[in-house]
Amino acid sequence: MRKGHEPLLARHGIPAKSNLQSIGQLSIAKTERATRSRTSIGSVEQLAAAGPAVWSLPARQGDCVVKALNERAEALVVDLVETITTAPRESEQAWVPPPVVGAETCLANVRSVLAAMVTPSAFDAQSAIVNGMDRARQRLAVSAIIESDRIAFRRLWRVLADEAARHPAIDGQVVQYMTGNLYAVEELFATAMFTGYRQQYQRQMIDEMSQGTMMMDVLLHGHAQDTWRLWEIANYLRLPTEGPFVVIAADVPCVGYEALPDVQSKLRSLDIFSAWRLLPDLQVGIAHVASEQRRNNILALLNRMATQQIGVSACFDDLRHIPNALHFAKVSLRGQSRVGSKVTVFDGSILATAAVSAPGVMVRSAAKELDGFSDVSCEEREMLIDTFQAWIDNDASVRATAEVLFVHPNTVRKRLHRIEVRTGRNLTRPRDVIELGLALEVQRRLM
Repeated sequence: MRKGHEPLLARHGIPAKSNLQSIGQLSIAKTERATRSRTSIGSVEQLAAAGPAVWSLPARQGDCVVKALNERAEALVVDLVETITTAPRESEQAWVPPPVVGAETCLANVRSVLAAMVTPSAFDAQSAIVNGMDRARQRLAVSAIIESDRIAFRRLWRVLADEAARHPAIDGQVVQYMTGNLYAVEELFATAMFTGYRQQYQRQMIDEMSQGTMMMDVLLHGHAQDTWRLWEIANYLRLPTEGPFVVIAADVPCVGYEALPDVQSKLRSLDIFSAWRLLPDLQVGIAHVASEQRRNNILALLNRMATQQIGVSACFDDLRHIPNALHFAKVSLRGQSRVGSKVTVFDGSILATAAVSAPGVMVRSAAKELDGFSDVSCEEREMLIDTFQAWIDNDASVRATAEVLFVHPNTVRKRLHRIEVRTGRNLTRPRDVIELGLALEVQRRLM
């Protein structure tokens, strides 16, 4: 406690070592029951209305102090702002002085608090609510707000003590009552202020979600062709303007529920920028892939989080290609995934792209091409298709295919001959091999 306050406290019969908490301890105890019931702004009004019954200042002796402080209220606002700005801070978030448009609200709050030190029912909850809304617009952190208000109210008590020392008629009981009222009003102010803060914050969140949804829809449906417009959208969604990117499509378990909860923040913790949109049947995301390692990190996270099927597009560089990438991600989502994995990645090869670019046409063509397998069992069909795929992957080498499948080379030759018989194709002709490979690609991804 500053030395300048000791004569005042001694004159009023208050021990010099007493601090704010001990001075107002009795006062706070009297209001504890009313404070516990405060759950909304309605309870603020109830507590303020109950104030005079609890804090009946004898003969309103504190009016002279409040009147003197009100006469220099504007200077007091400046003093409080300076005190908050220069005080040592514990919060990691910086407090920002109120803008010019908020000075009037700050002045109203100071006058309201000063009046409530004599008559708690004079506290204006509406001005505190407006103050909270202003702070939400400034996007101040809650920790910074709490700390700044604590500093301001402690400074206000010091100003009260200094002013009371100038009025001989003010005794220790009056100072004690006014201190208790200041404690009660601090609670009222915090409740009303955070009511306004919460209302404005929720309104801003709804507006941002609506704006973000619109921006995502523009990208997903390919409505933005102008370079400047693309830059504006990417900046709003906090995405880089240059790729590579991938599009992720995840099946939702139920309408309105996310398939990948908090995926955006989890990707951000991996230094990966992304933007997401929840659709009735899908949760769709656009993720920036700065390197192959980042891509592997994305896939690893998706595999850990996956409870439903997930499709991932191939990498692309231009945001204008998002509609096509979304189509490929959805095709991968609906296609056949690897055993034991819920995440399917579209490889982006020419053959795969051709297979899924026109699904309706390609499915009809492939069905006609593979009609010869209709009378064989599923196990045999899968065996023949896997053999053909392994043969293609190993540059049509029978010996290498046999090693991969752990069978004899003659077994591979017999299976390839059965494929030729079933399809009517000659696997020594490149055209037949290409068309059959495309048909099997369609069958694997779309059928």
